[in-house]
Amino acid sequence: MRRVRLVLVLILSAITLLASAAPAAAAKPLREFLPAPEFIEFAAGELCAFPVRIDVLVNREYGTTFFDKSGQPTHTIVTGSLVLRLVNVDTSTSVVVNAGGPGLVVYEGDNIRVTLRGRSLIFLPSDHLLYLNSGQVVEFGNGSIQPVVLPVISQTGHRVDYCPILG
Repeated sequence: MRRVRLVLVLILSAITLLASAAPAAAAKPLREFLPAPEFIEFAAGELCAFPVRIDVLVNREYGTTFFDKSGQPTHTIVTGSLVLRLVNVDTSTSVVVNAGGPGLVVYEGDNIRVTLRGRSLIFLPSDHLLYLNSGQVVEFGNGSIQPVVLPVISQTGHRVDYCPILG
C-alpha cells in the first residue's frame, strides 16, 4: 500500500513539474491599428482611362501580428472595417464600397504572401486594374501590408470592375 502511494506521489510530482515548466515560447502577439492615408490618387491611365481618387471614409482595421521564438514576425491577421469611396476625378462620379476583408499576411523571407478574403479592393497601376473582389485574392511579392499593391497570383469569387462603372 505504501509502495502504491509512493508511486502515485512520484507520478503526481512529475506531472506537476512538467505542467509548471515554462515552454520556450514566441513573443506575445501584437495588435495594432493599421493607419491608411485619407486618400490615394492615380493619374489617368494608371487604373482607368480617367484620374481616380480613393477616399478612405471609415478605417477600423487592425493587424494582429504573431512572432516566432527569435522575435521575427510569422504572420499578421487583418480584421476590421474599411469603407472606401472611388471617385472619377474628371466627372465627380463616385461609388462607396465596403472593402474590409479580412486578410492574412504571411512573411516569407523578404517577401509577403497576402490572402484577402471577403470583399477586397484590388488596385494595381502596373496592370491598370481597379476592382472589388468578393471571394479570395492571393498576392505575393516584396511590399508592405497596407496598402497592398502586389501582383495577384490567384483570384476566386465574384469580381466587379469599377472603371466602367465610374466612367
